Amino acid sequence: MSIAQSQAGIRRWKRKKERLAQSQRMSGRNTRGTGWKHSAQTKNKICISNTGKVASLFTRKKMSLARKGKPAWNKGLACSSETKERMSLASFKRWKNPAFRSKLTGKNHYLYIHGNSNAPYGKDYTYRLRKQVRTRDSNTCQFCRRGQKETRITVHHIDYNKNHNKKKNLITLCMRCNSRANFNREYWKTYYYALLRKTRK
Repeated sequence: MSIAQSQAGIRRWKRKKERLAQSQRMSGRNTRGTGWKHSAQTKNKICISNTGKVASLFTRKKMSLARKGKPAWNKGLACSSETKERMSLASFKRWKNPAFRSKLTGKNHYLYIHGNSNAPYGKDYTYRLRKQVRTRDSNTCQFCRRGQKETRITVHHIDYNKNHNKKKNLITLCMRCNSRANFNREYWKTYYYALLRKTRK
């Protein structure tokens, strides 16, 4: 090995050592700014600079993945009476607006489907039938697999027809999964019919 090659190797080793030392200085509790708190004036400047900014879909996806599996920052924190009062007033103000109220009531509501939610069940939808369906499904939600000891169990009409009370049209779901089935109905209808056929085999 020549003297030039040896000196070049030493320089590379020194640069690598410097980068490692810098990385250690900037990690964990040694990070510059750890423990610092922004002043009220700085917070106000940050707030003004971020007002009106809309993150791109790519950025929102990255933020979502970064937060996945982590509890919300305000989980377990109780709202102060002042905050509750502000929330109550804001809600009252929204509902006082006729345009907002009309979107969430009656036929304009996003879950409204021909007013069938208030329609009565057929006479053959008896307690005995519901019990037979729950027993067939082992008293377990057929989507999330939670049992009646963990959550409230209900019987769901797969085709959403309250007068179609055959066992092939009924399936056991928990309250949460039953509510979820009210969105994208065609998907859930196909999914639960396929699930019933699979479990019968």
